[in-house]
Amino acid sequence: MAVLAFPFTFIVWAVLHSALASLTAKEFARRSLGSGYKYYRLAYVVLSLASFAALWFFVPKDTTVIYQIQGLARYLLLAVRIAGLAAFTAAATQFDAGEFLGWRSAPPARGLNTGGLFAYVRHPLYLASLVVIWAVGTMTVWWLEFGILASIYLFLGAVLEERKMVVEFGDAYIEYRKRVPMWLGLRRRRGPENRKP
Repeated sequence: MAVLAFPFTFIVWAVLHSALASLTAKEFARRSLGSGYKYYRLAYVVLSLASFAALWFFVPKDTTVIYQIQGLARYLLLAVRIAGLAAFTAAATQFDAGEFLGWRSAPPARGLNTGGLFAYVRHPLYLASLVVIWAVGTMTVWWLEFGILASIYLFLGAVLEERKMVVEFGDAYIEYRKRVPMWLGLRRRRGPENRKP
């Protein structure tokens, strides 16, 4: 049952996580909560982290090893994974932590973030996450399940996020999308940069 428990629970978590982040859910919360809506983002982050922690630590997992990479290749994978973590951290620092986590409201006229790693790829956080997920020296059944499901979720999440960004930033995001690739950018694109949200 462990081989099915984790995928099923992850899918339930992903659907709820995405639904609560949708523009429809946010608009409903805005109308329903009134002035209390300012706490929606914080509640969303806390619920997301708590539910994911429960999924990660308490749901049964099939830890059967599929393969192990040894020798120099294992160290190369570790280096790639560390680079992915560094890229994730660098991209994350381009956001205001208070706004991102929900304890401070975003300014009404915030600009589009196109500086740093966002000048090379539109979703550096997602791309770095994929690198961290897949650059492993020991592959187990549950990690393979997690990798596949998380990859699908990140790809779909990027598509949904693009739609929200077009709604929020309009032509500015459409022009940015023309200059900068969604996933892989080999050279720096020209255009407006260095916005702090």
